[in-house]
Amino acid sequence: MELSLTDTLVLIMLAVIVRNSTGVLDTDFWAKLGFSISIFSAIMFLLIPRITKWFFKKLESEKYAHYIFILSVVFFSAFLAELSGLEPIIGAFVAGIVLNPLIPKSSALMNRIEFIGNALFIPFFLISVGMLVDLRVIFSGTQALIVAGVLTVVALLGKWLAAFFTQKIFGFSIASRKLIFGLSASHAAATLAIILVGYNNGILDENILNGTIILILVTCVVASFLVEKASKEILLTSSNETASESDIIKLHNEHILLPIANQSNISRLLEFATLIKDRKSANPITILSVVPDNASAESNILSARKILNELAVLSSGTETRVNTIATLDHNPVSGISRVAREIMADKIIIGWPQNLVLLINFWASLFIIY
Repeated sequence: MELSLTDTLVLIMLAVIVRNSTGVLDTDFWAKLGFSISIFSAIMFLLIPRITKWFFKKLESEKYAHYIFILSVVFFSAFLAELSGLEPIIGAFVAGIVLNPLIPKSSALMNRIEFIGNALFIPFFLISVGMLVDLRVIFSGTQALIVAGVLTVVALLGKWLAAFFTQKIFGFSIASRKLIFGLSASHAAATLAIILVGYNNGILDENILNGTIILILVTCVVASFLVEKASKEILLTSSNETASESDIIKLHNEHILLPIANQSNISRLLEFATLIKDRKSANPITILSVVPDNASAESNILSARKILNELAVLSSGTETRVNTIATLDHNPVSGISRVAREIMADKIIIGWPQNLVLLINFWASLFIIY
């Protein structure tokens, strides 16, 4: 769920109205509110990032503990926001701002957060709001329809004017203006949260609640059609369509090879490979383990395959296809170069080796390959 700056300001104003039961906005009220917000901001923006970095570093292998920690920070932030006189949703929003730079977007943790949020929290929130809607209010009179019409016209007109002035200032095309308007015109989660806060505190009545639901329905439908139409126009007029067919084929045939040298940083290398991998490439990320060809080769192969299977499970958390290979060779460099030729890899990701001779031999082998 995302909140814009204007949505946050509206929630703060709602908090001021709700907390101020006496109806007097004196100096003492603003001093208490400003002090509590300052303490809340200091804890969230100064203390929480340091604790999060320390926790991720100390429990790097405990992936499930990372998700539990993130949920704890979100709930703790919502609790602090309520103590400081704000709405809990502002605390959750601030927690997202603080934690977002610390979590890689291609990591398994981010995948779990998005999956649980989209599959559990957001549907339950929408269901809870839908249970408050009374259709009899809409059909029993015209007040709810008038409110919905006014809100819809004002919302769409305001977003269109913003897109129009943005186009004129930055010199965008008409199709770009339509795309900006379509992307910003929809009102959904943040609007529901604001209306729900006002309704639960008795500030807004059922007519406003039902009119807002109609507003969300109309704006989401209009925005969807506008974005689809504008994106097609931009795609047809884009200069990227002149790209050569060989460049497109080369991009879609990208193949990344990830040799295992150090077990401690393999998860980070896998996240990096997932981050730079082209989404349109049909080839999976190949994880390679080169096993010494000696007397204990069979047991080494079994151990390597066990480790590769664990990495395959780790990559499934990021919805990234991987291919695991365990091979025998007299030294790692020749094994990597041989497999790279066999699978026609065009990118090889390897940790910085401790042995400088291995580094020189590795790049020499790459020079021989290409």
